[in-house]
Amino acid sequence: MKAGQLVNKIRKEMQVNLFIQDLFNNPTIEGLALKLSSQMIHTKESLSSLKSQTHISSENSSRDDTRTDQTNSSLDSDSHYSNYKLPSPICSSTSPVSLLIQSLPIIVLRPIKTFFSWFLFFSIWISLLTHVNISRLHSLVLAILITGMVTSILMPVFAILSKWIIIGKYKSGRYRLWDAMYLRIWLVDQIIMICGKGLFEKGNLLLTYYRLLGAKIGSNVKISSKAVIKHYDLITIHDNCSIDDCTMVPFGLEATNFVMLPISIGTGCVVCIKSIIIPGSSLPPYSSIGPLSTSNDQSSSDKEYELHTKMCRMKYQPPSFLLQYLLGYPIIIILNVIKRIPWYFILSWMVYDARSNGTYSKLNSVCQIIGWFTTPHRIGFFFFIRVVNYTLMPFVNLLLVILVKKLIIGKFQSSSSSTHNDL
Repeated sequence: MKAGQLVNKIRKEMQVNLFIQDLFNNPTIEGLALKLSSQMIHTKESLSSLKSQTHISSENSSRDDTRTDQTNSSLDSDSHYSNYKLPSPICSSTSPVSLLIQSLPIIVLRPIKTFFSWFLFFSIWISLLTHVNISRLHSLVLAILITGMVTSILMPVFAILSKWIIIGKYKSGRYRLWDAMYLRIWLVDQIIMICGKGLFEKGNLLLTYYRLLGAKIGSNVKISSKAVIKHYDLITIHDNCSIDDCTMVPFGLEATNFVMLPISIGTGCVVCIKSIIIPGSSLPPYSSIGPLSTSNDQSSSDKEYELHTKMCRMKYQPPSFLLQYLLGYPIIIILNVIKRIPWYFILSWMVYDARSNGTYSKLNSVCQIIGWFTTPHRIGFFFFIRVVNYTLMPFVNLLLVILVKKLIIGKFQSSSSSTHNDL
């Protein structure tokens, strides 16, 4: 972190594109001075050549105008830290309160989630058996599907409400480790992880999910569903940004304390895969971060911006509407149905076994369903399904992926020479 702060200060004062790797490659003052001198000469030559050229597109034009006003507005971390007084020594991680709160996800949250899912499933199943004229097997399968859909909505909503009740708004500052704020932040992170994103996992619903948690997100923003984003009130993402599979967390450790520093992503920024946005970062408009980089390695040059744009998957155009709904989604539905065949077969076996053993009694209440479903014999079927899911299904998924690849894509072809040169 200290190296990143030094690089940011040098960038701000010297107006050069310096990277952390340059700092380690030139550990002496003389070597670093030579590096900076060559960078400054290169920067002046680039600026003079750029002035003599016209921009190819209006997007580049607006990007340069914006940079003129907001160039090199990257983080000066020390200025953030100086705003917060150093608190008293840390609390104990083994105090009774700390241990109790750390045990809540295991002894309370996960059991409650499991109980709620099963109770909801039993309630839906008895309603289908009572009010819908379908067989027990089909009502069982339908109840499982409905339960999955309902929990994929209710669980994320519960996580959002828990965040606002337990913490409210995340606030920037420096705090003691293992104090009340630290434990509340940790507990909310665990609740959000346990509940998952559910139906809010992709597309515009994902943006809505982050906004409901407090993030400030502009229009025409694309965020990967695999991006790790936390402590949402301290996240600001302006218009037309593309965020790939990266880590964007305003939480950082400093000696015996932790800091919460805001993160701001300027208009039109591109963040590539496996990159890290460190706490307190402020990316200027139309800047970019390459793959496997940090926000200390941000670049504002046209050439690198165009290169990183080609590397960012969120910048790729999606398939056409017809291709998605006439080919893509039908294939996904068919594959999901095929993957459920072993699961459906085991459920059919369980119902058939009940008929054969004379235990196929009429079920009129949730208590009767619980008693019927939790007999030692049927619990064995439940564990059998779990074993199949973890042992057989990965191979089924692999075979289906290979089949789709062979039938639809065939062999991957190498790119043209011009595309290869661009990348």
